[in-house]
Amino acid sequence: TGPFHFVAHSQGGVLGRALAQTWDEHQMQSFVTLSSPLMGQYGKTDYLKDLFPTMLEPELSDLFYTSRMQGIFSVANYWKDANKYSQYTQGNVFLAVINNENVTERAAQFKANFERIQNIVAFGGPDDGVIMPYQSALWTYFSDYNPDLVAAMTDLRLYTDNTFGLRTLNEAGRVHTHDIPGIQHTHWYL
Repeated sequence: TGPFHFVAHSQGGVLGRALAQTWDEHQMQSFVTLSSPLMGQYGKTDYLKDLFPTMLEPELSDLFYTSRMQGIFSVANYWKDANKYSQYTQGNVFLAVINNENVTERAAQFKANFERIQNIVAFGGPDDGVIMPYQSALWTYFSDYNPDLVAAMTDLRLYTDNTFGLRTLNEAGRVHTHDIPGIQHTHWYL
């Protein structure tokens, strides 16, 4: 396979990221994401309110980190409760693995493959309404030290420890984020 560009919306961006990290010798020139929960999801969006009307976020975490839900409900695979970090790393079979927070024998390979991406362009915005926190689409997330606040990407442990190569790409000038207000989640591709 020759060089290619990958463009994805929402969950497709997380899947594209996993593709890049698990595909040895890929030639991804550009990885463009539109409102993708790249660093995780934590918050009861309208979608989740409809499915789980009586459950609060901490209860959803307890449910989503079960092996049953990890096997059948895709949102559970990138649900990241900053208040229940050890439960997340023990129960999450997808995001914790590609973040190298749940280290596997392929951790170094995942990082090297991520670092092969030539250019990352991520779009997200405060009016999205689905990705929570919306900054997850921009490669940041809740603070490691205060889960009530969203931290700058460069302040996250995943970045400072360079667990999957994000710092390497950013320092090389290959990560570009665009925070754009006024766009709802389902309008990114219209």
